[in-house]
Amino acid sequence: MEYKQTWNLDQVLHGSGSSYEKIEVKLDALLDRIKKLPLTLPEIFSPFQKLLEEIHEAGSLIACLTSTDISDTRATKAEAQYHSISATFEGASQKIDALLLALTDKEFDELLKKEGAIAFSLMESRRLAKEKMSLEKELLVTELSTSGHSAYTTLYYSFMGNLTFPLGDKVLNLSKLEKLFSHADRSIRKEAFESMETELSKHEAIFAQILNNIVDFRLTLYKERKWDSYLHETLANNRIDEKTLTTMWDVVSKNKAPLVKYLKHKAKLLGLKKLSWCDIDAPLGSLEESKIPWEAGCKNIIEQFRKVSPKMAAFAEKALKEGWVHAQPGDKKRAGGFCTGVPLLKESRIQMTYTDTFDSQSTLAHELGHAFHSHVLYDKPPLLQSYPMNIAEAASTMCEMIVADSALKAATSPKQKLLLLDDKITSYLAFNMNIHSRFLFESSFHEKRKEGYITPDQINELMVEAQKNSYANSLESYLPHFWAYKMHFYFTDATFYNWPYTFGYLFSLGTYNILLNDDFENRYISLLKDSGSMNIEDLAKKHLGVDLHEPDFWQGAIDLLNANIEEFIKIPSL
Repeated sequence: MEYKQTWNLDQVLHGSGSSYEKIEVKLDALLDRIKKLPLTLPEIFSPFQKLLEEIHEAGSLIACLTSTDISDTRATKAEAQYHSISATFEGASQKIDALLLALTDKEFDELLKKEGAIAFSLMESRRLAKEKMSLEKELLVTELSTSGHSAYTTLYYSFMGNLTFPLGDKVLNLSKLEKLFSHADRSIRKEAFESMETELSKHEAIFAQILNNIVDFRLTLYKERKWDSYLHETLANNRIDEKTLTTMWDVVSKNKAPLVKYLKHKAKLLGLKKLSWCDIDAPLGSLEESKIPWEAGCKNIIEQFRKVSPKMAAFAEKALKEGWVHAQPGDKKRAGGFCTGVPLLKESRIQMTYTDTFDSQSTLAHELGHAFHSHVLYDKPPLLQSYPMNIAEAASTMCEMIVADSALKAATSPKQKLLLLDDKITSYLAFNMNIHSRFLFESSFHEKRKEGYITPDQINELMVEAQKNSYANSLESYLPHFWAYKMHFYFTDATFYNWPYTFGYLFSLGTYNILLNDDFENRYISLLKDSGSMNIEDLAKKHLGVDLHEPDFWQGAIDLLNANIEEFIKIPSL
C-alpha cells in the first residue's frame, strides 16, 4: 500500500517505541528530572518546557499502546505510572504559579520583558492561579486525584472496553457494534442499539457510581475554590467567556426548525412515519454506493486539501505515507479515534478504524486536521503550543468540511448529491442537536448533583429530557443510556467535553466562508499559529474581524447549513 494503515512508533519518546522496558526507564528518568527542577525564576522555564514536551510524548506513546490493545495490562500499568508522573509535574506547574503570584506587579512586568516569547502563558498562569486555593491545598488535590478523580476515567475505559454485546449468534465489542449504528438495514440498526441499551442497563449502577463521583469531586473542588459556576473551568480552559458560549447556544436553539424539517423528510425517504434514534445515521443509499477504500480515501483527502492549501496537502501525504495513522480494525482495539502530538519528533499519531465509508474518510480528514494544527505550532515555545479544545475542534472540522464541500461540488448525479448532502446535514444534526443534548444533560446533572447522589433511573430521565429538548421532540424514541455509552462524560482532565465540538464546527464553517476566497492558506495558518497564545474572542477579531458576542457570525454559519437542508429537500425522490 502507498498509504500505511498501521503506525510507526519506533522513534517515539527517544526511540522507546513499544518497548515497555525502555518506556519504564524513561518514565523513571522523567520523574527524577521533575524533582530536580530549579524552583527559581526565570531559571525554571527552560527545563520545564523540555519536560513538558517529553511528558506529553510519553503520554501519547502510552495512549497509542493502550488504544490498540485494551487487554494489554503492561500498557495499563505504564498508563498508571504516567498519570502519577503527570500529577507530580502538575505540582511543579503549581509551584511556578506560586512563584509568579509572589512577585509584585513591577517584578512581574520585568519578568515579562525578559521572557517575552512566553509572556501570554505567564500572564494566563498568574491570572488563573489567583482564582485557586493555596499552593498546599492545590498540591494535595493534585496528588489525591491520581488515585481518586482521574482514576475513574481509567476505570471507565477498562470496564467499557471489556464489555461485549450479543447480536444474533455473535458477540461484539463496542468498536464493532458501533459500525452497525449506520447500517442500511433498519432491523440490524435497531438490534444493535437495543443490544447496547440492554447491556448498559445491566451495569448502569457502576456507570452511575463513576459519573456521580467524578462530578461530586469536581463540585467539591469548585466550592473550595469559591467558583460560583460549574462552567468556570471549561470556560477558562477554552479561553472563552460565558457570553460567547451563551450567544452560540441561543442561535443554535433558534434554528431547530430547519433540522426538524430535515428529519421529517429523511423519514419519508426511508419509508418511515417518524425517525427513531436508531435512524438518525441511517444511509440513504447502499454501502456499496458510498464505498471508499483506504487508498482512495487517502488520495481524495490529499487532492481536496490541495485545492485550498498545498501545504496542508503535502503534510497529509507525509503523515499517511510515513505511518502516522493506525486505521486497521482490531478485536481488542478501543472504539473511537484520536490524534495525539509527538512533539520531540514534531509529528502526531492518529488512531481510528477505517471502514471504507465516507464517514471513515471524514474521520480521517478530521484527525489530520488536528495533526496539521499541531504541526504549524511546533515552531512555537512549548508553553504556547497548547491550544484549547474549542479551537482544536475548529481545525479538525475545517478539514472535514473541505473534503465534504469538494465532494459535493463534484457530484455528477442527483443521487450522489443527495447522499453527500445527507452526510453533511447529518454532521450539522450531530453538532447542533446531539452535542446540544450532551451540554443540556451535563448542565442538569451538575445542578442536580449538588443535592446528592443521582440514581440510574434519574440519570436516564435527565438524558431523555435533554435529548427531547435538543431534538425538539422530533424523534419517536430516544437513547436513555447514552450517558453510559459516551466516554466524553467520563473525562477528568477536561470538563464539559461536548460544547467545544459545536463551537469548533460553527467556527470552522464561519472561518471557511470568510477566508475561502481571500488568501485562505496563509490567513488560516496564521490563525492556527495564534491559537495557543490568544483568547478566542481576540483570535476571531484579529483574524476574521468578527465579534463572537454578537449572533451574526453564528447565524451566518447556520444560514449556510440551512440552505443545504433546503437544497436536500428539493432533490426529487429517487
